[in-house]
Amino acid sequence: MVDAEPHLPRQFDAPYPPQKPPYIFEKRWSKFSSRLTAKLKSNKTGFDVRLSVFSSSTAYKLGPPSKVPDYSHHIEKYGLQVLEAAGFLNHQDEGVSGKINGRCAFEAWRNPDHSPDLQKRIHHVWRWQQWAGITPHQYSLMTPALLLASAILDDPVTLSYFYALAMPSDSMDTVSHATTGLTADCKVLKIPDVLPDGELWGTSLNVDLMAIYIRDWGFDKKLEGAYGYTAKYKDSNGKYPKGSKPNTFSTYIRLHPSFMDILEYFEAGQKSDDDRYSRIFEDLQTMAGIPSTHRAPISHASAIYRTYFVLAQTLLHEFAHAFSVAYFEPENGPCDPWVAGNRANEQGFAFENFVFGGVVAAPRLSIIPMSAAFADGLQSVAAPLGFQTSRQWDIWWYNDYIPPFSVMDRDRKDDEDWPDDRLYPVPQAWTQWLFSDELWTDHIHRYGLQAVKVPKLQDWEIRSHEGGELGWNRTGEERWNTGQKRKWTQNWD
Repeated sequence: MVDAEPHLPRQFDAPYPPQKPPYIFEKRWSKFSSRLTAKLKSNKTGFDVRLSVFSSSTAYKLGPPSKVPDYSHHIEKYGLQVLEAAGFLNHQDEGVSGKINGRCAFEAWRNPDHSPDLQKRIHHVWRWQQWAGITPHQYSLMTPALLLASAILDDPVTLSYFYALAMPSDSMDTVSHATTGLTADCKVLKIPDVLPDGELWGTSLNVDLMAIYIRDWGFDKKLEGAYGYTAKYKDSNGKYPKGSKPNTFSTYIRLHPSFMDILEYFEAGQKSDDDRYSRIFEDLQTMAGIPSTHRAPISHASAIYRTYFVLAQTLLHEFAHAFSVAYFEPENGPCDPWVAGNRANEQGFAFENFVFGGVVAAPRLSIIPMSAAFADGLQSVAAPLGFQTSRQWDIWWYNDYIPPFSVMDRDRKDDEDWPDDRLYPVPQAWTQWLFSDELWTDHIHRYGLQAVKVPKLQDWEIRSHEGGELGWNRTGEERWNTGQKRKWTQNWD
């Protein structure tokens, strides 16, 4: 099956971002942005920028929305209100499609009866019986994410990835690599554009068998600092059951509890005056000290799609790890192979990048008085500040001597300066498009996985330096009140 027609799938755009007016002679954007406001042009192609003293009270405030440091780069530069006006936070809600099905979802070997039953459309590896410690109702709250993850897994191009990952390791390409932190023979996947004849069913069977090799899925209430993890399963005799081959293993997978918390809070808020979901959005802006004049409306109906996506992405991420553990036999090198073009062999992110054309994440703000549970959990899963992606997901990865992940880069010396990362805000229309009828009944069949690639709008690109010592985003260091001089200046200044 050919992945795509030689045309372009749906394209996403945004107004041209605010620009420095010619009468501003200050070189650094951060030195003057707080004195400017922006207004969306009537034709919505861009923004008019004026001095705030000559602007109406409804004009959008530029620059960081409060004096706290560590905003994401786009919020630091443009403020929340411009990002909302440009379509990066909200989009009209058309509802979750009832037709989210991958291109192989109704093949005879996948669903011989062509049953529209929900539990047939959800892939074997995520069906109800695979989950531990949750109720049927809690399981039902995950339905949009389960369907999206299943549709991605039920795609011939996705199956090409797992076909390559299941190949004997001695048949893979090998790159001998030696730098500080990594001296090894590194295996590289050979992912075919189209699966060889007869291999589609066999690869699908390997994927189905993961319902056995993954002992169960669940939520870990103690998990911090990650959306989930995959671990080797140890039985009651203290032994590790093997996977598909010698030196491979079965696993279990646990997700962050905030996923279920957010889904339950959202449902409760839809049915009653329960405000736990809405408080996440209110509390974030309050703890950041953002005054009402600088806040932006954040639609709950839009934001929940970001949670659905993060959950689906995490299901796919952890599945890729588990599949590698069950099928890839490490020889004398790292325990995960590489995907060509990547620096790092972190299998979950490599698979996300393969499917979506980038690693999509929620910008985070981590400051006192935020607890770790809020900053790393509720905030990351609720994604109140939208999504962002980068041009290269692993540009700043490095060898930390901690297995199983390593970095292979033949062109970079360990002590040289890191190149700039390039960041892009993600249009909310794209996030909701992933759950639309149009995508799953039309574009996925015409364009294949090209139809789900995350847009990277060049006009909104911001370059970020690897530098700074404080915070998650390392912006606004002059606002930390440490008494120290600012360590660096954003490249977009």
